[in-house]
Amino acid sequence: MRAITKTLMTLAMLTLCALPAFAQQMRMLPAGDIFEFRELGAMLGQESEQVKVMVAMPKERRPPAYQAIDIAEGDLVLFLNGKRIKTVKELEQGYNTLAIGDTIKLGLRRKDERMIATFAKVDPKDLPMQVAHRVIVGGDGQVTDEKSTDGGKTFTMQRRIDSNASDITPIPALGVIIGGESGQVKVVGKLPIPTSGLENVDLQTDDVLQSLNGNSIAGVSAFNAAFDKIAVGAKVELQYLRKDKTMTAAFNKPETKGQFMIKTRNE
Repeated sequence: MRAITKTLMTLAMLTLCALPAFAQQMRMLPAGDIFEFRELGAMLGQESEQVKVMVAMPKERRPPAYQAIDIAEGDLVLFLNGKRIKTVKELEQGYNTLAIGDTIKLGLRRKDERMIATFAKVDPKDLPMQVAHRVIVGGDGQVTDEKSTDGGKTFTMQRRIDSNASDITPIPALGVIIGGESGQVKVVGKLPIPTSGLENVDLQTDDVLQSLNGNSIAGVSAFNAAFDKIAVGAKVELQYLRKDKTMTAAFNKPETKGQFMIKTRNE
């Protein structure tokens, strides 16, 4: 029986094709439903019994008509057009009952301040085209690579990770998926996403990660935490074992391209 931890991870890259690339970010989103206000470039998720803004596009990167709307990461959604909102599903259902052009009034709370964000519901065809790229890494080791556009076209490819690893975790900046196996941290697969600044880094499946900037790697979580603490552009020295050969990759930590969101939940 496979020893893979029963975890589902979704790595999504969203690109607004008619706008310049906005600030690259990586966010860990909570389990459960996610709703997107396309007008604002905002992703909202469930946190306990509250709906919270998890990701908000910078004002200058939104369509001109929506740049003055004051909404920020961490805001809590209290009301939609006067109706109390407690779940993402309630928010989505309320939004879907509105017609194109109808006024949306979001009651928000930011720390001790309350405010209302007012804007019109827009036809998605009038917004810059969005391309969504989702990579789903399942607890059974199946990797689903799905790309879709506003035109409704979806392209899906599936493959399975051939590994008994646990704690499978995507590392977007390195373009790989790692996992723990027999007390070691191994590369168990590649992420089908673009990477840059890694032209001289050739991590391959089954490589065993041994040290990061001279510090031994104790586990998947420890590696992930240590790698996250390294600033973008800082020097990275990664030592790994390929079969019986010790190898070293030296590079500057690249900036993660696109806007990434990782959602995890136990199955």
